[in-house]
Amino acid sequence: MLEKAATILTEFMYKKGVILSSKRPVFIYGFQLALSTFCSLISVLFVAIILDRPLSALNFFIVFFWVRLFSGGFHASSYLKCFILTNAIYLLVVLLSEILIMTSSIFPALLIQIVSGIVVFLLSPIRHKNHPLSETVYIRNQKVARWLVVVFELFFPCISFLTNNFLWIAYSSASLMAVAVLMIVPKIKERRNKYE
Repeated sequence: MLEKAATILTEFMYKKGVILSSKRPVFIYGFQLALSTFCSLISVLFVAIILDRPLSALNFFIVFFWVRLFSGGFHASSYLKCFILTNAIYLLVVLLSEILIMTSSIFPALLIQIVSGIVVFLLSPIRHKNHPLSETVYIRNQKVARWLVVVFELFFPCISFLTNNFLWIAYSSASLMAVAVLMIVPKIKERRNKYE
């Protein structure tokens, strides 16, 4: 379905003279990626509204999507699996956040955020065979991912302390932990393949 929609959009742009025929495959891929991401964002927002947790969706969009964009990590083998995985991760982030909030202490969330931030900082970006990066893009992504982690490591604890609202750090630490786990998974697979 995504491919069909992407093809229709690409053909429309081709007929309008916006793109060259040789660029059609690139635009089809780009539209598929954009439509898939849009569907995931809308779905997460819908689930957040149902759960009455709009702040969790906002935080998930800011932390998970932005850090993951530059840090890389595990990729699902299809757009449908990616959609399902993204929604499942969001639900796990909400569940972990609720558990962290129930502890009535900022320290477990702070510890998770610090450890996850260190993992992301050290491993960014993960190279993936289906998404090759030039050395220039690799270095740029590494810098951006590291800056994002540093900013989030400082910003969300400060907001939590200033507002006396632990939701901010609970959601951000759970989202950052999800990114870290998705970065560790390919590293484990890589190590297993190396010793097989």
